[in-house]
Amino acid sequence: MIGNAGVKDPDKMRKDAESIRKDEIFGGINKGLEFLEIYENLIKNTK
Repeated sequence: MIGNAGVKDPDKMRKDAESIRKDEIFGGINKGLEFLEIYENLIKNTK
């Protein structure tokens, strides 16, 4: 969800993800942020 939704405004998504980061969902948040970075790089490299 983070990766897909964050493509339009990645900085805001990172800030929002950091604000909800808790031990129970730490892995999921990190994985979503990794996908966000991958999607950003794909967009940059395909333009």
